[in-house]
Amino acid sequence: MAADSLVLELGNKLDSMKKRATAVKEKAERVTGRAVLGLSGAAGAVAAGVMASELGDEPKLPGTDVDADVAIGGVIVALGAVGLAGDKWSDELVAFGVGMMAPGIARQTKKMMAAR
Repeated sequence: MAADSLVLELGNKLDSMKKRATAVKEKAERVTGRAVLGLSGAAGAVAAGVMASELGDEPKLPGTDVDADVAIGGVIVALGAVGLAGDKWSDELVAFGVGMMAPGIARQTKKMMAAR
């Protein structure tokens, strides 16, 4: 009888440990996913910075007055939004595109604020 009780208690503890391990794993996956999204956005901003260093502080699409970082970033966002990179990577593609758009949007906001 005591052996049965011990086996039942050990089984319950094992189940509890499995549930805790699963919860820790799920939380780690959420945190990692958020970190990857953040880094993807930062990588987009870095790409825009590299473009600006090569093409000037306000890079434009050739022959237009359209901000290159905003246009390219917008296309990347659209591609991610329609799921071009599949379920696993489309969110990261969107984050990259938004990060790439951010410097151009900030420039335009600064101009708009200065003009008021």
